[in-house]
Amino acid sequence: MAHIRFNNVVKRFGDVTVIPGFSATVADGEFLTLLGPSGCGKTTMLRILAGFEKVTDGEVWLGDTLVSSPSVHVPPEKRNIGMVFQSYAVWPHMNVFDNVAYPLRIRGVPRQEMRERVLRALEIVHLQGLENRMPSQLSGGQQQRVALARAIVAEPKMLLLDEPLSNLDAKLREAMRFELKEIQRRLGITVVYVTHDQAEAMAMSDRIIVMNKGVIEQVAPPAEIYDRPKSRFVADFVGLVNFLEATVESADGTIRIGDDLVLKVQLPEGSHQRVLAAVRPEHVRISREGSGVGTVKGTVKRRYYLGDQIDYFVETSGGEVRVTGNPLEDQFNEGDTVVLHIGHAFAFPL
Repeated sequence: MAHIRFNNVVKRFGDVTVIPGFSATVADGEFLTLLGPSGCGKTTMLRILAGFEKVTDGEVWLGDTLVSSPSVHVPPEKRNIGMVFQSYAVWPHMNVFDNVAYPLRIRGVPRQEMRERVLRALEIVHLQGLENRMPSQLSGGQQQRVALARAIVAEPKMLLLDEPLSNLDAKLREAMRFELKEIQRRLGITVVYVTHDQAEAMAMSDRIIVMNKGVIEQVAPPAEIYDRPKSRFVADFVGLVNFLEATVESADGTIRIGDDLVLKVQLPEGSHQRVLAAVRPEHVRISREGSGVGTVKGTVKRRYYLGDQIDYFVETSGGEVRVTGNPLEDQFNEGDTVVLHIGHAFAFPL
């Protein structure tokens, strides 16, 4: 079992507190991602889980075993984990087979069993037939797969991945997202994944923990993180968003932005006269005419053709709004007067 439990974990480096109190659980067989900007503490949490860092306070449990506390520290080699780092850490003087076999060799696994397990691991990561290649003969994506095969060959209870795709080019990175998820499903292994890339987190995760300065901002499945962010930070970090100041007109959630944009939103808790409305660019439709609740006139100030979409920046009485347009539909030029139709918005305290 690879059920993981963090109980109010605190980590300090000298006088600096990087994790003020982290509590979360990871279910057996779950793909959980720690998502946040650089310096938010996500890699520190992964290293604590791996056993490379000791906790200052709190506890980490793997199943029914306490592995980290101020008085207990089970070393990494006793935790039955596999780990893949941002730098592949593939040994250049060993061929693919020997790189993958290394964890089994140091455990004294018999030669025939070792060969069978290495070849099975290489098949899982689609590197069968390349066992005699040297790392210098492999692409970056193939080297990353060697590191992944080495991490899973010992059949660990859990797999820890620390930004393993960040050194790959964009197309290969996108392809590897789906391959990693398929490998996890095939093995039924628990995965804790660290990234600052929200697209990676959205594509692969069962749940996401969004972190900010060592603090958990939200824990939820990807769709909930995106559609119902609990804070301005989450809304801004996960996806694109327009923030527009608004006046609350009634307790039923009616707000007014600028002179002529009226929206219905779920108001934040408490009493507010002013709120910050958040609107995703893809939740806005652009046309040449229209009126009513959720519509506002504006002028196209800038447009950018991106192939699969057109980004418009439209000036309204309530501020500039970024809109995602479809190139196959009616297109607009800079200076055009348009109408925006806002289909969904959420609000935060101002």
